[in-house]
Formats: sequence, structure tokens, C-alpha cells
Amino acid sequence: CSVQTLDPCEGEECEALGYAELPAIYGTDNRVEVANATTLQKSWAASVGHLVPTASVTCTGVECDVDLTAPMNSNRNIDVNGVAYPMCADEAFSSQLRAGYCSAFLIGPDLLATAGHCFDDDATPGATTLEEARAACAQTNVVFGYDATTVDRAGQRAKIPRKDNYFCSAVVSVAFHGDEKLGGAFRSRDWAVFKLDRVVEGRAPLPIRRDGEVARREGLTVIGYPLGLPLKVAAGGSVRAPS
Repeated sequence: CSVQTLDPCEGEECEALGYAELPAIYGTDNRVEVANATTLQKSWAASVGHLVPTASVTCTGVECDVDLTAPMNSNRNIDVNGVAYPMCADEAFSSQLRAGYCSAFLIGPDLLATAGHCFDDDATPGATTLEEARAACAQTNVVFGYDATTVDRAGQRAKIPRKDNYFCSAVVSVAFHGDEKLGGAFRSRDWAVFKLDRVVEGRAPLPIRRDGEVARREGLTVIGYPLGLPLKVAAGGSVRAPS
């Protein structure tokens, strides 16, 4: 087994690809299932969706099945070169099956924000054009409510109500560039805003800071689907440096 890293690069190679050489996890890994989160955290989590390939979703009647892939501790977990790199068994959630690849949060009735690299086709590493993003959008669904209780492990699928399955219909704006030096340090712009095929039912957009700057050491709660795992919540974080 091995420790999972975000990007297999270092030094100038990382910089050329647009990646920062930074640890993936700081401090204690205190992620919990959303079922074990506080009431307030659950209300935030309701507005966080998961990006999955359209081809992995099959709907019948009022329910959709989302295909799941091998867990991180499996030898079927392979890198782009076909080499197995299973996580160690004692890593949290390493035995859970996985669905898609990114998290996104509601910022409007049918608008979501996510990372720009989520719409990257890898043809131009370290940069995503609007054309690439639009092509990726056409093959992307967003599901809400994918958590540990929805997983049918034997069938290697998650069961999601059809009303919680949406299609990416348009990319409003995208930025994923690794070519900036800000204040002598490497920084990467990495964000996207996209539109769904319809207004999201029963889930409220999250408020957005529209002016000022996040303060250093300001408290953070992180909510999402890390590496395609069912929805997790991690509280007690803080801002190391605003960007």
C-alpha cells in the first residue's frame, strides 16, 4: 500500500503543470460521515453536489443508479500508467466505494461553483479552455445526497432519487491556469461556474462573500466528496493564507 498524493510531480515539473507543492492534508484527518455532522453542517451539506460521468448514471422511474468504482485500498485502484497504488487499510474510508470526481456547491437556483480542473480534459495540462470545459460539461451529471446510506455495496452502485440527479447544461466561466507568480510564490487560479438543466429542488444556495478578503486563521468547515467518496464533513480547519 502507499500514501495517496494529489499529483505525482515535484519541483519545476509541478510548476509547469500548474500544481503547487503543498501537502494534501494538514493536521488530523477528522472527516466524518454527513450523518454524524451537526444540524447546521447538514444544512450546508444539502447544497453540495457531486460531479459524476453521465455514462455512470442510469435512471428508471423515480430512482437513479450511480455506478461505483473500486475502493482506494484495492489493487484495482490504478494510476494513469496502469500501475496499482492501493491506499493502506488503516487510512480512513479507504475501503469505501467511489463515484465521481469533484464537489460543487449551489450559488444560485441552478448555478454551481466548483474547481476549474474538474472540467479539464488533460489535453493541455495546467490549463482549461472554455471550449474544453463545455465539452466536459456535456458529459457530466450532478447528484445531491450521495452519502454512505445510499450505497449498495453488493451491487457496486449508489441509489439516488431521480429528482436529485441533474445535468450540466452550460459553463458560465472557468479558470484553471498555473502560470502566475504572486508575491514571489506560485499560485494557481482554479474555479468554474456552471449551470444545471433545471432549478434545484429543496436545496438553498449558499451565501457568497462578495467583498473583502478571508482572514488568515479564520475557521473553516470543509464539505465534499473527496476522491469520489460518499459525502464527508470536516470541521475545525482554518485559513493558512488567503489567495
